[in-house]
Amino acid sequence: MSSAGTETRSKYLQIAHDYVKAIESGATGEAVGRFLHPEITHYDLPNRFNPSGKISDRKAMQAAAERGQKVMRSQKYDILSSVEQGDVLVLEIDWIGKLAISVAGIPAGGEMHARIATFLEFQDDLIILQRDYVCYDPF
Repeated sequence: MSSAGTETRSKYLQIAHDYVKAIESGATGEAVGRFLHPEITHYDLPNRFNPSGKISDRKAMQAAAERGQKVMRSQKYDILSSVEQGDVLVLEIDWIGKLAISVAGIPAGGEMHARIATFLEFQDDLIILQRDYVCYDPF
């Protein structure tokens, strides 16, 4: 994982960087949960895989990380830019996922690509709100 502006990171950008790195490495359970506030709400805005969007809590986010282990062979997240205001951090991310199984007509071993805008709100140095706007390349 690479990140823009790695020389000097704010506290929240460092937490977000570590969180994204954990996800990229395939972390599950408390390896992901340690970044999440017990009362977190995750909004996955409408996209190709969730046309109506999806709202998740901490337990559902950790379950999704477990399911991702079966679907993704590997993932790469590049943080292209970030903007911080108060307790809110916005990340622009370039994502590439290598599939472990066939998904949406892409064979196992194939790659998916997306650009992601992630809005993270922090409370007590934990992520309490996450909103993801995921734009998948055509496939």
